[in-house]
Amino acid sequence: MGSEDLSVGGCRAIPTHVIRDLETVDAELQLVVAFRRQARQRGGPLRSIDAADALLGERRELTGLPGVSRCLSRS
Repeated sequence: MGSEDLSVGGCRAIPTHVIRDLETVDAELQLVVAFRRQARQRGGPLRSIDAADALLGERRELTGLPGVSRCLSRS
C-alpha cells in the first residue's frame, strides 16, 4: 500500500501498514458501511470502496484467513 487516499466521510483512515487490533478494524468497517448506507438512502453518490477494501485486507492479515480469490480458485 502506498499513499492512496483512504478518507471516509472527510476523515482520513490510518494507513494499513500500521498494526492495529481486530476490534479497531471492524469498527472502521462498520463506519464505512454506515456512510455508504446514508449516502445511498439520500440518493447521493457513493464513495469508492477502496477504504473498505483496504480495511478488509488488513482484517485478513490480522485473522490469517485466506483471501476470497484464493478460496474461490480452489473450488
